[in-house]
Amino acid sequence: RGGRRSSAAPGGVSPSPPHPPLVARPVGSWPARAPAPGRAHIQRDRGPFRADKGVRQAEWAGRALAELGVHIEACLTSPKVRALETARIACDQLDLGLEPEIEDDLRGGGFELASVTAGRGEVLLVGHEPDFSNAIAEESTPW
Repeated sequence: RGGRRSSAAPGGVSPSPPHPPLVARPVGSWPARAPAPGRAHIQRDRGPFRADKGVRQAEWAGRALAELGVHIEACLTSPKVRALETARIACDQLDLGLEPEIEDDLRGGGFELASVTAGRGEVLLVGHEPDFSNAIAEESTPW
């Protein structure tokens, strides 16, 4: 009958996506602050303060993944402060005891999705746009 077909499995649960869950933070959407002691290697990023909205979005992303039953085995994040804070908040909502791992390839400027996630199981990636959209487009393009 014309119209779109649902990709949901029986019971209304959608199958796992073909790519890892991604949380992209637009530059300038989280408060820049000094890294915690022992985290001097974390890169600071610049931008206006919009903590409330960013915190709500990170909490929502983590809760949504938890409610979908996605079992995340690793969380990889850009070393930039806002991305790292976003990753921590999302991981807290998953309640799996995950600590975000800094992945320098997610710093900005593009990355290869397959090489960053290889051998890590189900991975939550936290980084920046347009890098994530570009990585998904490259991975999804059949030619």
